[in-house]
Amino acid sequence: MANFKIFTSKHEQNERLSICQSCEHYNQERKVCPLCSCYMPIKVRVSWLKCPINKWGHATTTQEFDIDDPDWVSGVEINT
Repeated sequence: MANFKIFTSKHEQNERLSICQSCEHYNQERKVCPLCSCYMPIKVRVSWLKCPINKWGHATTTQEFDIDDPDWVSGVEINT
């Protein structure tokens, strides 16, 4: 079992996504930032990633997850 601290806390994920959702560049339908081409429900979870126009930066809080636990991606919607 391997534990990693690469994800932001749930609180910080929500804050980041809220900032993205209010951004003039954010594509609400596709949940994508056209400036970095990222799918934001995933990007806001990764601690070392940041907004390309500095609306939010590297994470200040992280949470541990077990890579062997399939629930570590719970809540992620993949729309194709």
